[in-house]
Formats: sequence, C-alpha cells, structure tokens
Amino acid sequence: MFSQRFVRRSAAETFPLFDEVRQTFRISYPIRFEWAEDAPVPFTCCFWKPVIIFPSEAKNWSNEKLRAVLLHELAHIVRRDILWQNLARIAGALYWFHPLLT
Repeated sequence: MFSQRFVRRSAAETFPLFDEVRQTFRISYPIRFEWAEDAPVPFTCCFWKPVIIFPSEAKNWSNEKLRAVLLHELAHIVRRDILWQNLARIAGALYWFHPLLT
C-alpha cells in the first residue's frame, strides 16, 4: 500500500488549523496526518482509523490552501467516501458480466 511504504509520521500539531477545521464537521474521533515524499497530491485513506496523507511540499503551503485541503479531505472522511468506493468496487467485481456496468 502506498501509505505504508513512503510515509513518515507527523504529529497532528503540525496543523494548527486542524482544531478549527475539525469543529466545522464536529469530528470527535482521531485522525492521523502523515507526510509522503512521493505523493503528488493530498489524499485520505483507511476507513476505521482515517489518515490524511500530505505531500512533503505541503509544509510550504499558505494557511488558506492548507485550510481548503483539510476541509476537502475531512469532507471525504465525514461522507465515508472510502467505504462507498470499496462497496462499488465489490459490486463491480460481483457483477462484472452485466452489460450495464461496463
């Protein structure tokens, strides 16, 4: 898995904006942040214990850009997009022969 091979752990306090953004979605469960040298864009992974992976260049981003990215990635977590995407993949695998799913 990409996040397991190329990620260095980072403390959540790296993002002082996180508490402010977290209040927007009323998230009470822990979310990890990690840096990836080879990640071209930020992304979210893991359903049970969500992780937001940031490219190493994100350390130089402005607060406005970080806030926008955090809001975007937290929206994926709140909507449980990873779960729905995996369910769609399972349905596609089960019904691979159906002509309307191509």
